[in-house]
Amino acid sequence: MDGLPILILSALMLSLLYIVSRRIDLSRYGLEVGPVYIMLKTEKAIKLLDRLAATSKMFWIVYGRIGEYIGIPLSVSAMIFLSWNLASFIVPGGEPSPILPFLPGVTVDIELFLYLLIPVAIAMLIHELAHGVVMKIENIPVKSAGIFLALLFLGAFVEPEEESYSRADRRIRRRILGAGSLANLMLGIASIILYSTLFTAPEGLIIAEVESSSPLRSLGVDRWTVVYSVDGVKMTSIREFMDYLRGRIDSYVTIYTSTGSYTVKVSRDLSYGIGVRLYSQPYRRLLGLDIAPLNFYISILLAGLYLVNISLALFNMLPLYPLDGEGYILSFLHLGGDTGRIIRISMNILMLILLVSNIGLTVTRIGYLITVKP
Repeated sequence: MDGLPILILSALMLSLLYIVSRRIDLSRYGLEVGPVYIMLKTEKAIKLLDRLAATSKMFWIVYGRIGEYIGIPLSVSAMIFLSWNLASFIVPGGEPSPILPFLPGVTVDIELFLYLLIPVAIAMLIHELAHGVVMKIENIPVKSAGIFLALLFLGAFVEPEEESYSRADRRIRRRILGAGSLANLMLGIASIILYSTLFTAPEGLIIAEVESSSPLRSLGVDRWTVVYSVDGVKMTSIREFMDYLRGRIDSYVTIYTSTGSYTVKVSRDLSYGIGVRLYSQPYRRLLGLDIAPLNFYISILLAGLYLVNISLALFNMLPLYPLDGEGYILSFLHLGGDTGRIIRISMNILMLILLVSNIGLTVTRIGYLITVKP
C-alpha cells in the first residue's frame, strides 16, 4: 500500500482551503485554517463535556483525584525508561528500544502510518476529552473546544480560560494535567488485555509481498499467505526466519504455509533468501478464526492502540515544555522568581538532552525508519 499520494493530496486540499480562507472569513463558522491544518471550534463539543461531567459526576471526581497523583509514577517511569534506554545504547550487549518522533514518511513508513491513523486519533480524542471533563468538574471555564485535521491526523483540543486556570489551586491544575495521560493509560491497558484475550499466541508469519523474481510467485504464493514453518521448524518472528534462511544459502528448504508446502532454493540475491517481504506483526488467530487479513487488521489496531496510548501516557508526563509533564512537576515545587526560572530551564535542558540523545543514537545505531514490512 503506497499512501504517499494520499498524504500529498491531503496537503494540497488543505493548502487550497487555506488560500480560500485568506479571501473568505471562515471564522464565523468556527473554522481556523492554516497551511496544512483545519480547526473547528464548536459549542457542541463544550456541551458534550457538560453532559459527560453531569452524567457521571462522582466518577469524574474520583477520576480527577487519581489523575492528580498518577502523573508522578508516569513521569518517573518516562525518565527512568529514557535513562535506561540511553545506558543500553552505551553498554556493550545492551538491547535499546528505538525512540523516534512520529513523522510519516520520515520515521514511520507510509503504510504503517495509515494503519496507526485510527489509534492515534482515538488516543488524542480521549486525551483531550478527559482534560475537558475534569476542567468542567473543577469549575474551570472552557474557552473553546473542537476537532482538528492536520494532513491526515484527526485530533481534538480543549482550551481553558487561561486566567481562571492560572489562578486555580495547584492540586486542581494537576488533576487537569494528569487526566489526559490517565485516560491513555487506561485505554492502553484495556487494549493489551483485549488483545491477549481475543488472540492466540503467535502461530506464523504473514507474507506482505512476493517479488516477481521469487520462485514462490510461479507456485501461486501471494500476499496474506501464512508461513507456519520452514523444514518443520516453527517460525513466529522475522528474526527466526532470517537467521534460519541465512544459514541455508544455495540450499533447498521446504516452506509450510496456509496454502500448502513448497520446496525452493534459498538465494542471497532475494529478500529473505526466497523473494518475499513479511509483516513484522506475527500471525495470530482472532477467536479461532483463520482469516489472515481480518486477523491482521484487528491485531494491528489493538496493538496500535496499546503502543500509541502507553507511549502518550508516559512521554506526555515527561517534564519538558510543551508537554503536560512540565506544568505537572512544577506544580509541586512552589518556586517563583529567578530560582523558579533557573529550575525550569535546567529541567527542560536536562530532559531535552535525554530525549535527543535517545533519538540520535536510535538514528545512528538502529535506523530512522520504522516499517510494517522490515
